Amino acid sequence: MPFVSIAPPPPPPSPDAAPVEPVTVKAGDKKEKVIAAFGQPKKVVSLPTQEIDYNDDMKVIYVNGKVSSVQ
Repeated sequence: MPFVSIAPPPPPPSPDAAPVEPVTVKAGDKKEKVIAAFGQPKKVVSLPTQEIDYNDDMKVIYVNGKVSSVQ
């Protein structure tokens, strides 16, 4: 059986390190902010008054270029 090297786990965070803030999206945010936070969507559906962007684990609905709903 060949030798397999497994990387050690990363070290725990320093007690002095600031806690990591979660990425948030809220109603009224512009599409540019959502893309900056989560990256380009995997699929986009464009309708006359709204757009629906699909990411790996969520669906973002925009009305007039602003977040209306996240599912």
